[in-house]
Amino acid sequence: MGFFADEAIFLNGVQPLRGEAAVGEHWKRSFTAAAAPFIWQPDTVQVSDSGTLAQTAEPMTMPGGKLVARFHSIWPPDVDGRWRVVFDDGQEVCDCAAAKP
Repeated sequence: MGFFADEAIFLNGVQPLRGEAAVGEHWKRSFTAAAAPFIWQPDTVQVSDSGTLAQTAEPMTMPGGKLVARFHSIWPPDVDGRWRVVFDDGQEVCDCAAAKP
């Protein structure tokens, strides 16, 4: 929860999740087991020259390493200096080999 801004908006679904509480409530179901059901960490980070905005790109992989989605997040530093996500959007990755007849 500490990575979400109070007014975070996550677009990776039919209905956007608005606010830290809604985002946390949606994602907490993924972390009730002893081990996380996926791995999600930035592989690309860009920070504006002014240092007031950052953008990350993150692959989401299953524990076995299969890539299932990519996310892009926008991070401004909060008033306390901590970077928190304000916008996040994700797309599933096509398993093109499995889709071929």
